[in-house]
Amino acid sequence: MAPGAARCVLPALLALLGALLPGGEFPLVRGWDPSTQQSILDPGFAGAQISVTPPEAIIPRGGSVTVNCSASCAELGLEIELSKKEVAQGVNWKTFELSDVREDISPICYANCPNQTESSVSITVYGFPDLVELEPLPSWQPVGQNLTLRCQVAGGAPRDNLTVVLLRGEEELSRQPAVGEPALVNHTVEARREDHGANFSCRAELDLRSRGLGLFQNSSAPRQLRTYVLPDTNLSLSAPRVVEAGTQVLVECVLGGLFPASEAQVHLALEDHRLNATITYNGDSLVARAPMQGLAGEEGTQQLVCVVALGGRDLRTREKVTIYSFPAPNLTLSQPEVSEGTLVSVECEAHSPAVVTLHGASASRPSERDQIHLNASAEDNKRIFSCLATLKVAGQMVHKNQTRELRVLCAWDPWTMTPSLQGPTPKPSCDSPFLGSYPSPPVVDGEGCSGPRSLPSPCCVSPDGPRLDKRDCSGNWTWPEGSKQTANCQAWGNPTPKLTCSRKDGALLPIGTQMLVKREIAGTYLCRAESSHGKVTREVVVNVIYHQNNVVIIILVAAVIILGTVGTAAYIYNRRRKIQIYELQKKAQEAAALKLNALASPP
Repeated sequence: MAPGAARCVLPALLALLGALLPGGEFPLVRGWDPSTQQSILDPGFAGAQISVTPPEAIIPRGGSVTVNCSASCAELGLEIELSKKEVAQGVNWKTFELSDVREDISPICYANCPNQTESSVSITVYGFPDLVELEPLPSWQPVGQNLTLRCQVAGGAPRDNLTVVLLRGEEELSRQPAVGEPALVNHTVEARREDHGANFSCRAELDLRSRGLGLFQNSSAPRQLRTYVLPDTNLSLSAPRVVEAGTQVLVECVLGGLFPASEAQVHLALEDHRLNATITYNGDSLVARAPMQGLAGEEGTQQLVCVVALGGRDLRTREKVTIYSFPAPNLTLSQPEVSEGTLVSVECEAHSPAVVTLHGASASRPSERDQIHLNASAEDNKRIFSCLATLKVAGQMVHKNQTRELRVLCAWDPWTMTPSLQGPTPKPSCDSPFLGSYPSPPVVDGEGCSGPRSLPSPCCVSPDGPRLDKRDCSGNWTWPEGSKQTANCQAWGNPTPKLTCSRKDGALLPIGTQMLVKREIAGTYLCRAESSHGKVTREVVVNVIYHQNNVVIIILVAAVIILGTVGTAAYIYNRRRKIQIYELQKKAQEAAALKLNALASPP
């Protein structure tokens, strides 16, 4: 029978017994007091007395408790559905042990002597929650949006003393009672930038301090929140609109106002070719730069895309890039070096669909090919011909240019010129004034005529083979080590010859430029002057003066000084030691003599 049913039946039984039995052996039961869980006896009747110890108790779930019942007579017992064990008894008292108590109970201690009365004990079971868990947070939470925290608590008793607390780090966000089984507690917060990397958790608190116990806490595993800001605008992509195949350009993708910028992923690609981007971060902005090369065979308009991904979202922007091929135009001279009066053909040609413009040709519409013909004259010496090719790509005009120089070698006219100083020896100059007859054609060194001319007609220079004279290249230099010197060596001829000076081991001697003299440059060099009209050579010698380091002598002198010092110190130390020994021996002898004299003297 359940304890509640027993309490309901017991008053009726007592009333029935009181009515049937004569002489008033049992008290008159007037009712039942639910607050005390005892029968209400007739106040005029002195019934049996009963007490229970403890009147109330709190124990852990599955624990044991001892209940003592005492009465004014020996007929007493304990009514409970659980198994009980009588562990002790005496005159008018009994002690019972209740084991493995798993829920709240109220055992009734009763006595029949001769009437029946009873008293109950309140036993409360407490237990810690079996589960305290904060539901998983979103992988990324946008800043400014609401975040709902959900905590689940299963188990735990008594529930009236159980509270659920939601925390951000150590900051308490919400405190709510645990209602239901399991208890589900929600709380909404607005995600902030400073919440990035913050730990959220929930805690169950069982407060039994009012029952003589402590405050028991069970916390969930913390969950880390990641917040982000990804603006919908401000993503910019910079790249040339047209790129020549085989060339490399730099593209740049910039985004500001994102957070945390360092965790953003950037994808730069030209069609299916991902670019190797280098990303730099500065506060809330990032810049991604990548080299992009136009590939031959992939000419045409392609899509360049930049994607910035953060928090499970991405921003992207695209730009059109046109890859084109544009070979340089062909500029040809029938002969790059001709004699005066020779017919020269200059031809400029581009690859379709490019068009060319040949500077110096008569004005005409640009076409794929243009040319001019001319009789070479003195004015054409060192004339630069330019061929400009133009190609229209994606609405833009791109250009390429080629140049060629014409050299005109002239036969000498029987003019008369006064020699002027040009170079180390007097030589005729094209700028000399006209004075009269000259016995033989002079040889003029240089790159041709320039500057004001006083001759009656333009002057040009006769072809001349290379020369490397001793006067112009002395070839015997002696320099001190560590000084700065310049090797002066001049080759002459028309056209100007190319001059190089090299040693047998391949080392080159800088000509005409200042250098720091080192002993390694000493040696014999062979200088070569070469042009289209021949080659000449000349040996030159470089001597370097340097001081021999007397390292060995210095070491020997230092060693002698050190050895001498050590020897002298050893000699002085040994001499002093011998003197000290001698003095000690002398004092010992004197002391012994005094002792003998003292013994020999009569008393």
